[in-house]
Amino acid sequence: MNVNRIISTVLLFVISLLASCSGVKTSTVEDEDKNERRFEINTPTAIPEDAWLYVAMGDSFTGLASWPEKYAAHLEQELGVKILFKDRSRGSQKIIEMLERIRMDDGLRKDIRQAKLITVSYGSDSFRTPVQSYRDGTCGGTDGQDCLREAFSQAELDWGAFLDELIALRSPEEAPIVTFMIGVGLVQTTCEWGSDCWDVGTAYFIDWCDFIEQSATERGIYVVDVNRYFNGEDYRQPTNKDLFLSDGFHLNSDGSAIIVDLLKGLNLDEKPPLSP
Repeated sequence: MNVNRIISTVLLFVISLLASCSGVKTSTVEDEDKNERRFEINTPTAIPEDAWLYVAMGDSFTGLASWPEKYAAHLEQELGVKILFKDRSRGSQKIIEMLERIRMDDGLRKDIRQAKLITVSYGSDSFRTPVQSYRDGTCGGTDGQDCLREAFSQAELDWGAFLDELIALRSPEEAPIVTFMIGVGLVQTTCEWGSDCWDVGTAYFIDWCDFIEQSATERGIYVVDVNRYFNGEDYRQPTNKDLFLSDGFHLNSDGSAIIVDLLKGLNLDEKPPLSP
């Protein structure tokens, strides 16, 4: 037998044995987490002449849920055109990171300029650490709320700047833009419902959602109020756990179905610029 072939065979056996002993696994595309792959930065999208581009941005409210694809399918049926869905969300993304991306990511900017429809949710991780700090008594200030005030004040500046960048790239007259009043449920993943932590955190999120609505309306952006379906009309009811995965924060199929129904209620397929 050829000596080189023997050596090669032995080496392959040793490498395989070492990998199995150390627990190392050769990964394939199928082995990767599909949800994580959705958050990769991609090159600009080539749009077929007979298709419309729908760009979705935000965090895992978009990226780990099925509602964007389902809504795209609804629009295809109603408008009679092919909708090319592009997921530009990123998990655990903060608002300041969204602002940096829309300013610096040329591929994202090109997709926005081509879009016929845009949905965008804010990066809710901007508030997770401040709420935890308040819960743990490390927020600062005489009332223990300094970090909350700082986080929400900065978020207002960053979100306003993000929306301005967005409509400069693609105005609502060129493509409908939809954003969401969400986030009250985040408090209940950190604070026990009915506690002081829950009460204070919820009050900040109610004010934040008022800002979301105002900042969107001023810019001609559609707003969908998700909180009242998940936490009641006053935003202060226990989160409906039947609409979420076991982590209590990410939407399951029933939760996604509600988002689709809310989007359908906007009747965008019957209004300009989607409908002549």
